[in-house]
Amino acid sequence: MAIDGQSERVILRRMYAFLKSRKLDATAYTLEHEARLKLDLCHAVKVISKGRWRKADKYLSSFFGAKGGTASSSAALYVVRFQRMVGALKQQGQGSGSHAWAVRYYRRKVTPLIDNLSLTDSVAALADCVTALFHSDLATLRRKYPDDDDEYRSQRAIEFLGHYRQSYQQGDDLFLCTQDTMDDNLVRVWRAAALGLRRYARPRERLSARFIAELYLLKRKCIRSGGYAPFLSF
Repeated sequence: MAIDGQSERVILRRMYAFLKSRKLDATAYTLEHEARLKLDLCHAVKVISKGRWRKADKYLSSFFGAKGGTASSSAALYVVRFQRMVGALKQQGQGSGSHAWAVRYYRRKVTPLIDNLSLTDSVAALADCVTALFHSDLATLRRKYPDDDDEYRSQRAIEFLGHYRQSYQQGDDLFLCTQDTMDDNLVRVWRAAALGLRRYARPRERLSARFIAELYLLKRKCIRSGGYAPFLSF
């Protein structure tokens, strides 16, 4: 029997809520990442602030898609991918394998984002990319894009958050599974998960202290009378 997209999403959210309720955070994080259930904005900002552009690109692309979405969401992803491209250029400079990889990455990953931007932003982004790829030496790249500077990385994180907020306010469909929406309904999802899994959970019934005491007295009575009651052994 085929499952439609809405039902599949409900099942995945119940699984996610169940894992969170059992404090299986690593498994829950993997599920939310692979199933695109929730974009952890704090995690994304933390990765960007540390300058881990490859990890940020991989994480955000699972939500934004390879080619981005609207102009605002594409601009948010462009911040990360541009820095990853520049990082490859700064490894060994132009004329090396890193430069060739950066050119391929620009054509496959950065160009689709530029096409989604507004006219003014696309022209500025295209100029920055061409300058970084073909008209900047290694010293210029390191001076203009200092990845080892905490303030520079913080500015990139703020720039990403600005585009993210614009896309969120515009009601971008990509952000229907983000942190705010998910957290507001998480308690209700937990309850739904509990109702859905209760039929499979059959815990042993706990015996009351009074019932155990009565069993103990009955056992002693049987032993004193010379009887044997194996069904009362505990």
